[in-house]
Amino acid sequence: MNDGGPAFPLPETILPDGRIVQVNYPGMSLRDWFAGMALQGMVSGVCGHLQIDEVFSAYAHGPCDSEITERAYAIANVMIAAREKH
Repeated sequence: MNDGGPAFPLPETILPDGRIVQVNYPGMSLRDWFAGMALQGMVSGVCGHLQIDEVFSAYAHGPCDSEITERAYAIANVMIAAREKH
């Protein structure tokens, strides 16, 4: 599955004295980033009026916890597919 590549990679850095620092951190996948943004929108749209403990109770321990994350990744997959077309 195409994960879109790294979302926030940290490249090597050249210090003022000319030394190169290699970080070697590829970052999270773009698919994970898209899914997180979709999830954030879904939770804020549905639960905008709830307190944070009510949100966790409704989603983290409720019957729809796997459904909402599956939807978030489905949206991410569509976003990556659309990105590849352009």
